Amino acid sequence: VPFMVTGPSANNIAMAFKNSFNVPAWVSGAVIAVLLLLVVAGGIRRIASFSTIIVPFMTIGYAIITIIVLATHASSIPGTIGLIISSAFTKSAVSGGILGGAFSYGVKRAVNSSGSGFGETPASAAAAECAHPASQGLVNAFSVYIDVAVCFCSGIMAVISNCYNVAIPGSKVLNPNNLAQFAHIGTGSAVMKQQALGATAGVVWVQEGANTSWPVIGGAIIAIALTCFAFSTCIAYYYEGESGIAYLFRHLPEKKRMKFIWGVRIIMPIMFFLWANLEASTVWAISEIMFGCMAWLNLITLMIKIPVVKKVYDDYMKQRKAGIEDPYFNPQKLGIKNCDVWMDINKEQIEADAARETALPAGQAAE
Repeated sequence: VPFMVTGPSANNIAMAFKNSFNVPAWVSGAVIAVLLLLVVAGGIRRIASFSTIIVPFMTIGYAIITIIVLATHASSIPGTIGLIISSAFTKSAVSGGILGGAFSYGVKRAVNSSGSGFGETPASAAAAECAHPASQGLVNAFSVYIDVAVCFCSGIMAVISNCYNVAIPGSKVLNPNNLAQFAHIGTGSAVMKQQALGATAGVVWVQEGANTSWPVIGGAIIAIALTCFAFSTCIAYYYEGESGIAYLFRHLPEKKRMKFIWGVRIIMPIMFFLWANLEASTVWAISEIMFGCMAWLNLITLMIKIPVVKKVYDDYMKQRKAGIEDPYFNPQKLGIKNCDVWMDINKEQIEADAARETALPAGQAAE
């Protein structure tokens, strides 16, 4: 699955560099594929070090360019907010099926944006160093809001600058000379008409929106920021794939297991290069199918694990309410099996608490 869901990231990077720097898709795809191989070949420590540096940088930079665009188009902010609300809830939108289409489209893109909501990220979250799994779980839950904020920045830059197109539901642009299939063609940039003629949508809209406030440079910054976002996403997908391989072949000798892992490390960049050179519609269609399959399996598993999740969360909150700033996890105390690694992680704390309870009078220890 990790090979199949990196398509949108690869394709968006290629599209962004083509629009801002006129770099052919095969060139940007090859360069990023090589960089991807260099990072994943270093294992989890190199991945963690890379992500620690790149994630804060790209998030802050994206927020700054959004603020610049909003400031430039400040007079359009009230109208933009009104347009977004009216387009979502007016009678014509509902009767025309636009609301349902927008909801479906939004869900598909949201799943691609953040995997924390459907069980995609446990493998990478498990690599974090913490004393209690609930602490990392809460961090992952919060990351959904960060993803939403970044996506909001993309959307608001395109809409407020009028660099977006709206196709009539159910229609397809078959004739390059006929734009009647569009309910709206953005006037913020001449590129919007070209996008409509090619039935194309994507990061170019955001780049052109940024260019209205900061010509050329704005689009270039978006391209670089998008590369950071997409690249870190691909790294996360790779690590999930590596974790899955390590688990499936955990009973094999380490040398044989590493051969499979290196297979993933090599195939991943190759697939990235291929995705960068395919049509965007094909890439998104394949990705959505694979995400759908993965989501169903993950959600069923999550439903089964709800009782365990509740135990872990309640234990964390109980310790926090008791004034413990850094709660620790003792799976045996909660009756949770197959978590021996946590007994090793918190060995000193567990042993100290056990000794303290042993030293207390019987009645007080029981409390």
